Amino acid sequence: MVTVLVASVLIATGCSDTKARTEWQTMTLIQAKPVLVELSDGDGVREDGEEMVFEAGLDDQGGKPVARLLGHHLIVDTPGDDGIGDPSLEERFVTLSLIFESGDAILVQGANVYPADQRILKANAPQYRAIVGGTGAYKGIRGQVKTTRNGDETYTHVLDYTLD
Repeated sequence: MVTVLVASVLIATGCSDTKARTEWQTMTLIQAKPVLVELSDGDGVREDGEEMVFEAGLDDQGGKPVARLLGHHLIVDTPGDDGIGDPSLEERFVTLSLIFESGDAILVQGANVYPADQRILKANAPQYRAIVGGTGAYKGIRGQVKTTRNGDETYTHVLDYTLD
């Protein structure tokens, strides 16, 4: 009987702790126009295995600088119509690191589509990526980021997340 009572208390305590820690939060960041560098094999064809890196400043919704964004794109799409997916789109693995002024960071990854032979996302066409981890204040973070390119080549990142 005592064992059942102790187990019940532990389960109830664990459940209430989990519930309290799974509150979802939203953070909106505005990214400045990025500085892009393409890494090509030099044959003049955008193809699988080629990469792009970039960096940009991140502001909060009030325009205050709060972080910087470091990004990496790896093209994983065979050029032309390979019979898989839409040939007018280019598929990429994307890794983003949002590094805040405190040094705390959020890591984001995903596979996304871009217009073929273009460096940047199509305007006003949101892409989603997973929040896969974080450091410091963001240790245990999980969730997703919705990224939308604005008409002026800035980006809006809406993070929906929880801290475990």
